[in-house]
Parts: sequence; C-alpha cells; structure tokens
Amino acid sequence: GWEGNKFKSTRDKYKHSWKPTENPIYEEMPKVVTLEFEGFKKELFRFMNAKLIKEGKEPKIIIIDENKKNANDITNIFFEANDSLFVYGDNSGGKTFLMDNLCELRNSLFWKGHKIKRCYKINFKDAYKRSLKEKSISFLDDALNKCITTKSDMYVDDLGYGGQSSQNLYGTQIELVSVFADMFEHLTLNGLNYYINSNMDPNYILEVYKKGVHDRIFRAKKILWIRKESLR
Repeated sequence: GWEGNKFKSTRDKYKHSWKPTENPIYEEMPKVVTLEFEGFKKELFRFMNAKLIKEGKEPKIIIIDENKKNANDITNIFFEANDSLFVYGDNSGGKTFLMDNLCELRNSLFWKGHKIKRCYKINFKDAYKRSLKEKSISFLDDALNKCITTKSDMYVDDLGYGGQSSQNLYGTQIELVSVFADMFEHLTLNGLNYYINSNMDPNYILEVYKKGVHDRIFRAKKILWIRKESLR
C-alpha cells in the first residue's frame, strides 16, 4: 500500500497499522445458554405473571390439585422438546393459557440465546376462518414448511373448535382436522414435535375422523386436563 513513503489511501494506512488489542473491553457472550428445568419453570411463572399484570389481573397462578402433575408434565414436555403432546378437557380450564405461555416463553428464550427450539403457533379457529375466506389452505403448507426449515415445533390451539372442520373448497370436500393430522405426520418424519390443545377427546376423534386421523394424531402423549376452576 506504499507510494514512496506514503500510503495510497487512509484505509491502507489503518490496515497497515492495525493490531489486535491485548485487553479487550468487551468479552464475547456465549452463544448458547443452558437452562435447567427448575429455572425454566421459574421463567414460566415470571412470564405468566407479567402477562396477568399487563391485563390488569392479580399476578397469581392457581392450579387445582388434580392438575398440578398435569401442569408439571406439560411444562416438562415443552422444556425437553422430545415428545409431542395432546391436552384435552373442557373449556375455560386453563389449557390454552398454560400452553400459549409455554410456546411464547420458548420463543423468547430462543432469541435470548438459550438452547431451546422455537415453537410456531396456529389457532385452529383462525385457520378455519382464513381457509373459508381465501378458499385455500396453502397458508398451512407455508406454516409447515416454515417449521421444517427453521427446525421449529408446532403448537395448535383448539383443534376441531366447535366441530368446525368440514368445508368445500372449489368442489373438493376438505376436513381441516385431517389436514392437520397430515401436518403432524410430516413434522414427526422430520424429527419435530407438535403440541395440541383441544376439547375433543380421543374416542370422539376416532369415531368422527376415523382410525387414520386418530392414529396420526395420537403418536402424541395424551393428558386429560381436569376442570374445576380456571387456571388463572
């Protein structure tokens, strides 16, 4: 970079004189942060309470005795991310509140550098309405591909909401629950998990949607959520 005893440019001058600092002011942060299960649970309660405060509610999580083990098992499955999960039970028992927060917490921890997979949420009712409006279910293909390409698990809220599943798209009869069952199959084949919350019990799914759909869904662990009072 010399021209006689001069540099051709300011860039060459600094390039020639640059040396790494011996005592850097900033230390590189670790790219992966390990979190134990008990720490994950503490983060979950902090996360849930913050949301309740934001909604103007008392920051206190109440879980009835019959569901304490269920809540712990559900939290552990989301934390370990080694199994798929199907949680079923009556309305307003707190299934969605718990699982929504677990999904959001995993995404939050992922972006903070924790070694945990992301979780992509789909609300079944919203998906049903969108498919009617667009006369298409291609957006579900996009969601599945996004999970596979980003190695994210999928969480489906309220599968089979209100019995709304069957629809006619340009002369073709589509059962949306069956479409989701196919998506769960693809996730499993790609080493990913799915988490479902629903008001439908396994026997109802077998009776209405038949064995093929039932078997694709119930590769997942089943947990019955008991309703006596709301989780929150």
